[in-house]
Amino acid sequence: MIVNMKEVKIKMICKKNIFVIFIAFMLLLGVSYIFAEQSDTTSWVRIYISYPEEANYILSEGFDVCSGSAGEYVDVIVNQDELKRIADRGYAYEVLLDDIDKLGGPSNLGYSNYHNYTELTNDLQTLAQTYPDIAKLYNLGQGWAQLGNIWALRVTNGSSDNSNGSNNGNHEEDGSNDNQNKPRLLLVGVHHAREPMTCEIVYNDAKQLCSLYQTDSLVKKAVDNFEIWIVPVINVDGWINDDVENSRKMWRKNGRDNNNDGKRFTSADGVDVNRNYSYKWGYDNQGSSPNPSNESYRGPSAFSEPEPCFIRDLITSLGNFKVGVSYHSYGEYIIMPWGYINAYPEGEDYNTYWTIINGMNDTIQSYYGRKYTAGNCYVTVGYPTNGDFDDWAYGEKDAKNSLFGMTFEVNSQSQGGFYPSDTYIPQTTETHWRALKWLLQWMINKYVTDISVLYFEGISTDGGVKLTWDASSDNEKIVGFDVYRREVLDSPTGSQLTEISNYVKINDKLITGGRPYHFTDSTTSLNMHYEYRLDVITNDNDYNGGYTKVNTSSQVPISLEKVYPNPVSDNLHIGLIVSEPTNININVYDISGRRIDSVTSANLVEGHNVIDIDTGKLSNGVYSFVITSDKANLSSRFCVLK
Repeated sequence: MIVNMKEVKIKMICKKNIFVIFIAFMLLLGVSYIFAEQSDTTSWVRIYISYPEEANYILSEGFDVCSGSAGEYVDVIVNQDELKRIADRGYAYEVLLDDIDKLGGPSNLGYSNYHNYTELTNDLQTLAQTYPDIAKLYNLGQGWAQLGNIWALRVTNGSSDNSNGSNNGNHEEDGSNDNQNKPRLLLVGVHHAREPMTCEIVYNDAKQLCSLYQTDSLVKKAVDNFEIWIVPVINVDGWINDDVENSRKMWRKNGRDNNNDGKRFTSADGVDVNRNYSYKWGYDNQGSSPNPSNESYRGPSAFSEPEPCFIRDLITSLGNFKVGVSYHSYGEYIIMPWGYINAYPEGEDYNTYWTIINGMNDTIQSYYGRKYTAGNCYVTVGYPTNGDFDDWAYGEKDAKNSLFGMTFEVNSQSQGGFYPSDTYIPQTTETHWRALKWLLQWMINKYVTDISVLYFEGISTDGGVKLTWDASSDNEKIVGFDVYRREVLDSPTGSQLTEISNYVKINDKLITGGRPYHFTDSTTSLNMHYEYRLDVITNDNDYNGGYTKVNTSSQVPISLEKVYPNPVSDNLHIGLIVSEPTNININVYDISGRRIDSVTSANLVEGHNVIDIDTGKLSNGVYSFVITSDKANLSSRFCVLK
């Protein structure tokens, strides 16, 4: 038989090709199935950016933005198609969690110590019933889904009208006449449903205020003189739906049925409660979204949602709110206005904001071991917001008085982001309770007395720690001061700072003399971390004048204490403390290292000094100053923003 080898070869090739095509087809089906499976997977991703404006692209794409760091990264929740879109744009990214469904499920331990709705209701009712003279519970109302009541606890001395510890009535008409003119403070948690740690912070504040009223002089003075309104969960519907103990669905918004299909918690539903306040509502589509499916959907109109309306009605009906603190997660930030534009409040309000923020932040550092990043949202999270609580609290001045509204973003991504293990609850709540106590002391000084401690600082020298401060009062006679000291263990890793001794008074007799005041602690040891507390003594009362920390591991003749305001517009203040009189020169340089200002000379006196630099002629940008003297050289950066 004669075989046509060419024909056989062709047939073999054809069969081989058919087999290859068949295998490729099957693989394609499999790969397509795999990609279809992956496209339904939602991941927690960190997108790295090179400059702040890149965050606007991420916002404009409609991604679910969790947090961020200005000019560094934005954390998002995205599906695989969205992640591919990000990769196609050339962004570097890191997958923090490949499938957020891994966060959910009752088998995941570590969340049982968070409150659920029933537990929170019972605990708030218990506070009101246990401390009826100072605590009263109000039902502000319900959200669209009506899953539970939105509770507000009022803590003040003068609530003797509270017969049963709770009230569904009108907070405008309730309460004793003594309370009508009291300065008021608002603490609110869970604007966003997936931020359950904020409920724990605000509830703990309520518990501490009630339980410490009889034993803590600062708490007693605050409760006697203020009305403190505490709303642990403003977005109750969303919070109950998210269910931190069992599900952790990453639900952010409230329970509005946007498409009227009878379902309230689908991807097309819900309004971002913290984009629904009226001040600059809908200013642009980066700070909030007009798209109902977007996680930052601002709602069909300003104050269209019941939750922010309850906050509005509480503040406008009662009046005289001085400060409002809104707790969020995550990121370890303290955020002040403005959110809708990259700017700050002006004049004395700017200074007051920074006084509050720096004081609370110093307290956070003294316990937690590190400070939060502070500023407006452009220098903290790195993206704009509009229609939020902070801007409305401060900016709306027609329907109410302006109050200092601010946001604390708590916990970090490494601690669990939105859902830290409940093992973090004690540390986080204690950190913010201590910061709140600082705020209460500041409010007492500002609104109850006119005691003003301008500064309290220390420096380590060969002869011990030299402390210096200045204080004044128009109405109360300051008769002297006491200084207390304790040892602390400062961890270089940034973990929680540990107290290793109690405060001990170190002055034998009352410190008196002329302003500014000085005291040298000559009983210190080398290589120690000390924290000092100043008490201001008047004829009738003792006041906490603040804290300062000193490290004695090195002795420095000049210490740079503060550079403020930063960012600055017209005039930069440089706070210095020196151990003995000295002369200094100051040079200012731009970011390229070019000197742009002539030498400024100053003669420093022992103790506290403030040097002013005129920045009015400088354009926007980053600068540095260098201080030179025969004692030491110091430098620091500052930002000009006009």
